[in-house]
Formats: sequence, structure tokens, C-alpha cells
Amino acid sequence: MGERLTQPLLVTALVLALTVLGASSYLRLAANGIGCEPWPVCYGKEVTANAAHASTEAHAARLTHRVAASAFALVALAAVVLGWRRWGGPARAAAVALLAVTGALALVGRYTPSTLPAITLANVLGGLTLAGCLGFLISAQRSVARYVPPHRHARALAVVLALLALQAASGTMISARSAGAACAIECSETWLPGAARLWNPLEPGSAVDLLRRMRAGEPLHALHRLGGIVVAMVAVAAASASTRRPGTPYVRAVVGASTLALLLGLALAAYEGPLAAAVAHALAAGALAAACAALLERCLAVRRTE
Repeated sequence: MGERLTQPLLVTALVLALTVLGASSYLRLAANGIGCEPWPVCYGKEVTANAAHASTEAHAARLTHRVAASAFALVALAAVVLGWRRWGGPARAAAVALLAVTGALALVGRYTPSTLPAITLANVLGGLTLAGCLGFLISAQRSVARYVPPHRHARALAVVLALLALQAASGTMISARSAGAACAIECSETWLPGAARLWNPLEPGSAVDLLRRMRAGEPLHALHRLGGIVVAMVAVAAASASTRRPGTPYVRAVVGASTLALLLGLALAAYEGPLAAAVAHALAAGALAAACAALLERCLAVRRTE
């Protein structure tokens, strides 16, 4: 009975994790002013943040976030308890990471929202980690497997996950530095003196405050756009190279999620501000993390039926 329940619980946990990720992204980006009017004058203003916090949509998002986060903790714990005996070493490691990150995010939640970029980074990267762990466990639950040392396809997917984490971090810093409108007119400054300070997660403040330039956030945009292209290309290449391994159904999910994330990123760059696209961009990143982790498990596993 427990084995039959584990898979639905894992899938439910993944849906809840993505719900939390989406609600958190909505609250953060709406407070910044993504999609506000008149754009970009309203962006990054205190009055815009106050209006966003007081809106009906924000209240609904906060309620959704709290309910989904609480339900996620219970569902994830139940799934781990029921599935533990069935899983091998790597799956158990993913389960331990799942519970550890869940506890860490509960602690970080006490300090959220915060002007410190490190707190925002912890929330975003923690959410992607949860999605990745759940993708790995959903794949591991499909059938009993023994694991072999990583081959080149598995290593390539691990690289994709690492690049995705870096890409998510760079995008989060755009939000944390209130730099969403830096390229509202044009984006020509790929680097500025002292721009390295923009990526210091322990230094609070907007990009303009740190560099004393109106276009101080442009280096953040330049790195994130370049990183998005690299991640999409590497993800598609790694998924395509893994088509002969068990788990081919996950290839389309990886390719689809990476393509969607790239297209949404390009839409954000072109139109500077649609809030729905920004939230969908974050959800696509979570789906990509889950799909890559599931395909990674397929590449590591050798079925006993083989």
C-alpha cells in the first residue's frame, strides 16, 4: 500500500513546490514593480511596493504560499517515510536533501522578505533544489534500480543543473538589486566600474545605490541573457545525447522546459515588464530542474530487468 501511495505523494509534493515557487516569485516581482504602470517610472518605488502588498492578488498569493508550503512539508515527509525502504543510495541522498532544504527554507522564511540578497537567493535556489530532488525521486520510484558510476551523460546533466542554479542566481540578483527596468530603453553597458559589487549577496542595496549610476543594473541583465542562451543550449544537447539511455520520455520534458524558459526570458527582455511572463519564467526553471534531475536518475540507474 505504501509503495502505491509514494508516487502520487511525490507528484503532489512537486506540484506544491512549484506552487510555492510561483507564489513567492509573484510577491517579490510585484513588489518590485514588474508590470506596473506607467513603466518604467513606477518601477522600484515605495508607493508601488505598498500598493502591490495591499492588493487582493497579493493577499491571495500570500495565502496560497502559506497553505502550499505547510502542505508540502507534510506531503514530502510522508513520501520519504513510505518510499525510503525502496530507494537506493542516491535516491536516499536526494530524500535527505529534500527534507534538509525544507527545514532550511522554513528557517529562512522567518527573515523573508528581506533587503539582503542572500535571503532571496536562498529562497529561490532552495525552491529549485526541492524541485530537482523531487524529480529525481519520482524517477527512482518508477522501478527498483541499482546504480552505476556516473558516465558522460550523467555528468553532462549535472553540469546543466549547476548552470541552472547559477542562472537562477543571476536572475534573482536582478530582482534583489531592483534592476528590472535597467534596460527599459536600451541595454548597452555590459560592464561598469565596480560592477562586481552587484553580485555580492551579503551587501544590501539597489544597483543604482551601489554604483551611483542610473543604468547600473545593465551588467546583471547582460550576464543573465547570455547565461540563458548557454543553459538552454547545454540542456538540449545533454538531453539529446541521453536519448539512448533509459528515461527517453524525460528528454522532451527537458527540451520543452528549457525552450519555454528561454522564450519567456526573451519576452521579458523584449517587452520589459509582463508580470505573468516573469512568474512563468520562474516556474519553467523549476520544471527544468525537476526534468533534468529525473533524467539524471535514469542515466545513473541500471534496471534489474536489463
